[in-house]
Amino acid sequence: MLTETHHLDIKREIGVKPGDRAELARDLAQFAIDGGAVIVGVEEDKATRTWTLTPQKLVGLQERIEQIANSQIDPPLSIAIRVLALAEDPTQGYVVIQVPVSPRAPHMVGGIYYGRGETRRNRLSDAEVTRYHAARRDTTSRIEDLLQAEIDRDPIIAAGQARRGHLYLVAQPEIDHDELALTLLESAQGPMAEPYRTITAGAEQFVHQSVRIYEPSPGYASSIAIRSTGRAYCSQTLSDGRRYRPDGDFESDTVDIEVHEDGGIRAMVGRMTEEYAGRNSRSTPESVIFDGLAVAYAVRLVHWARMLSVLTGYHSGWLFGIAATGLEGRRSLVWAQRFPPRGPHYDQDSYRRTTTATLTEMTEHPGVVAKRLIGALLRGLGTTEEFQEAFSQPQN
Repeated sequence: MLTETHHLDIKREIGVKPGDRAELARDLAQFAIDGGAVIVGVEEDKATRTWTLTPQKLVGLQERIEQIANSQIDPPLSIAIRVLALAEDPTQGYVVIQVPVSPRAPHMVGGIYYGRGETRRNRLSDAEVTRYHAARRDTTSRIEDLLQAEIDRDPIIAAGQARRGHLYLVAQPEIDHDELALTLLESAQGPMAEPYRTITAGAEQFVHQSVRIYEPSPGYASSIAIRSTGRAYCSQTLSDGRRYRPDGDFESDTVDIEVHEDGGIRAMVGRMTEEYAGRNSRSTPESVIFDGLAVAYAVRLVHWARMLSVLTGYHSGWLFGIAATGLEGRRSLVWAQRFPPRGPHYDQDSYRRTTTATLTEMTEHPGVVAKRLIGALLRGLGTTEEFQEAFSQPQN
């Protein structure tokens, strides 16, 4: 019953020679547009059109496949690997490599873009590559428009109360469905109901402790408010029509997270920058960037979207965006806490990044998606290594 199709390729083995590695890279890249899988450990007799199981040595095989996907494909390709070991000899078995639809397709190997025909790999023409790139630009513009809309509606700025930089996050189902989350929201009547539990507590187990400590956390969203687009889980200062009218300075504690009827997620956090006095309370405070907070919320955003996909039965891709303001001339809190303080000062007032991801990638590699959103900011602040653990997949 086994047969190669538009979504399935079958290989006897993965060789160790450079040509063998390039061949697997091409086999993986071809599935990036529509998704597919490569089975390793099955040999075809082309004359009789029959198949024979040919178990492979598994030691180091998964690592070799991952290295090929990361180093020989441009841009690197996200994959999921299933290892099927023999019961009688766990050192041998089969590998199924799943290639989800890539938001950055088409992918290139050796300067050539590849796609998949009915049963075999094809080189893409210049016209096909141009068409795919144009579609990707349209998607990027859509996310950027959604992100700009969130910046424009910042309630703290509207009230003339902004004293710090702010963080903004957007997640939107790639396929429009006006009432995707309507049933879920209509049944959400209290703090124990979804999606409030997902937003404030459910996803926290997937956020590494090294960044979970940055406040304000989603737990500061102690109020549930009805909004024109759905439900908001927010600080009390924004519970009345998203109007910011605090009695005192509550900007740094402000969190506003919306789940829209169409499944979209919007978030605003009022503490992207903060005054830090250092170890000596008598020293002049320095305004610093809370990049750890941005990392934590980037990871949360991916998991919020993933968990809402499960709750709503939505299995297609997502659009993600993140923005931060008030950054210019400030350095990371990480460097300000060192003695003596050091580290680069950021040279732009704002930061923005967008990306797309499939549900498979969000489930298998959520840290990879989050890093695409916030990684460039960390590189600009020189703190990439400080937050490396935050992008790993937690054991729980």
